[in-house]
Amino acid sequence: APTATALIGFRAIAGFGAGANLVSARLYVAQVADRARLSFANSIISAASSAGNVAGPAIGGLLAAAFTLRAPFVAVAATSAVAFVAALWLPPTRITDVHEAGPAETTAFIDRSVLVLLVSNFLLSAGFGGWITSYAPYATARLGWTTLEVGVLFTLFAIGDITLGPWIGRLADRTGRRRIAIAAGFPVALFGVALVGGFPRVLLYFTAYLAGAGLTAFFSSWYALLTIAVPAARRGRVFGVVSAIGNVGTVAGALGASAIWQSIDLGLALVVASCAALAASLTLIFLPSERQPAGNPVAQVSL
Repeated sequence: APTATALIGFRAIAGFGAGANLVSARLYVAQVADRARLSFANSIISAASSAGNVAGPAIGGLLAAAFTLRAPFVAVAATSAVAFVAALWLPPTRITDVHEAGPAETTAFIDRSVLVLLVSNFLLSAGFGGWITSYAPYATARLGWTTLEVGVLFTLFAIGDITLGPWIGRLADRTGRRRIAIAAGFPVALFGVALVGGFPRVLLYFTAYLAGAGLTAFFSSWYALLTIAVPAARRGRVFGVVSAIGNVGTVAGALGASAIWQSIDLGLALVVASCAALAASLTLIFLPSERQPAGNPVAQVSL
């Protein structure tokens, strides 16, 4: 890009593509995955995304050091092209009767279940926005961490996502997605409290690992619950609206954390972000119970 303005413009266009990919990937899983394994399927998507998020910055840094700053952008374009070609080979979706079962009689665009899930996603996104705004400044300014130490925690989040997330998703399918999603908020909230509370470094690393697994457990169960709550005919519109409102939550959380940081205390901003994540899970208490067992205890397919 010849100027910063052009680079920002290209990044905005890429953002549209990333948003479309996020919604379409979850919709595809909703249509092709066995209903009894929806949480597990979504947890695999989350784990794969985390693996890319861990490897991407490392590879980008190596390319920038070995060549020029343009090299990482070229790599992004190349990997995006590969993903595009791979998507062309995906089998066509077939919406089976089991996916049409559930609240098919609901005609409102947003009913009680969708509203509860929307509020829950908004709160967790707000917590994420607050956390991403306050974590690094708190770790460097208050705790004296280096940039490398700050990055280690991000890596541990991803490792928890990759190693524990799919197994918890499978557990959610068997024992109840709503139950797992409610419990998942506690390890996520614990990390911020542990950071501000001055936990020993080893325990802090462990809470980061559990928080990463908790995030995957929440979102894999949340997407499965949303899939079941929405008839297939309206699923695309609802997924898009809920995802967009979630992004608004991220912005709101970031702005709120900045305001608390400036007017009160940076540590309080982290605690409030953690409370928002916990509130996101507890909101699901108001979600109606699943109409049928999440999984089939008779016919389970093991990994």
